[in-house]
Amino acid sequence: MRLNLSRTKIRVLFWSIFLLLMITVVMPFFFFFYLFDEEQVKQTIINQFDSKNYNVAIDGMVVPKLWHGMSLDLSSIILTTKTDNTILKIHNMSCKLSWLNLILGRYRVNRVSINGLDVNQNNLMQNGLANLLNVSAKDNTLFSNIDRVDVFGVDSVGKTIYPINNGTLKIAQNGLGVNFTLGFKLLNGQIYFMLNGEVNSLDGNTLKFDELNARVYNTFTNINIGAKAKYVIGSKTFLLNNLVGNVQFNNYVGSLSIQNANLDFTGAILNNAIFQVDFTKNLVTNHLLVNVDKLSYANFESVVVGKLLVQYSVNVPGIKFGMDSTLENLIYAKNAGIYSNQCSSQLSFSSPSLKNNALNAILNGKCAYNLNSNTMHLILDGNLNNALLNLDLLILNNKP
Repeated sequence: MRLNLSRTKIRVLFWSIFLLLMITVVMPFFFFFYLFDEEQVKQTIINQFDSKNYNVAIDGMVVPKLWHGMSLDLSSIILTTKTDNTILKIHNMSCKLSWLNLILGRYRVNRVSINGLDVNQNNLMQNGLANLLNVSAKDNTLFSNIDRVDVFGVDSVGKTIYPINNGTLKIAQNGLGVNFTLGFKLLNGQIYFMLNGEVNSLDGNTLKFDELNARVYNTFTNINIGAKAKYVIGSKTFLLNNLVGNVQFNNYVGSLSIQNANLDFTGAILNNAIFQVDFTKNLVTNHLLVNVDKLSYANFESVVVGKLLVQYSVNVPGIKFGMDSTLENLIYAKNAGIYSNQCSSQLSFSSPSLKNNALNAILNGKCAYNLNSNTMHLILDGNLNNALLNLDLLILNNKP
């Protein structure tokens, strides 16, 4: 089909295309590169943060570049408190800009990528990041339309109990929800931690998650667990309910459930935790059940358990052994050991080679384990097949 266009129509079409290109391509490039003012852009970015509680400095350069479109490349951004305590330092940050807003002659960021983030955990726990952004700033919309954030190379700096390294964080808009994935190494790479989930709503001061999944693993152990979760922004507390998962170690797999848990920067509290594993190998059947009624982990250093129940049984053809133990007011202190002044156990052992075919014992007393000397001390009183039994046993390096 042949189009018959008059010269007037051709001119109109030509100038329409020309104006469209000028508006959508030339003007953004002109505004982005030719009119770029580094100091003005630096100040615009600094104005996004709450200057009443934080100081923000951009010691490096701000450079316009092409990255997934047009973007701003920033280096050496330092966030400190008003008392000059460094909270975090960003080595490099790329901010992808909205093309539509560039057409309108303004900067609006819709994607951020950070490479290299040093976090001072102690200063972060003491000061937090509440109200980090200055919502009253006239340019506060600069970061209001972000739909994706990628952070690589997260490391702890300064003295901290559990330093993290080589961490990553990915946050992406997903319809009305937000998906996120967090991963890092603990204890110089000895333990790996991964967390992912979806934030489906913000109710006042509380973030609600559809499902929160966590994985903790190393060479020998793999723990997977999922939970219903909330995060209270004001108190910086995770509230977890109905935690269900599994624990894998060597070739064995056990189930794990926790009724509820609270976690924040000062520690953790668990209620009604149950771990169970059953396995059979070479005709030997084993059963282990561990139940903790309440566990407090203060400052991630010391542990207090209200009551710990342990049930263990092993069956070999013709031979059975069973143990039901209860430890109350169990205390664990870092670099010290484990201690309980209320230890009780019921032991049973049956074999055709024994007289009366069985041994039964009931013991009560104190038990302790010293981490420094690798010794276990048991002071127990009770009976063995109704005969009195007093036991004061010191086990050194796994040898009595």
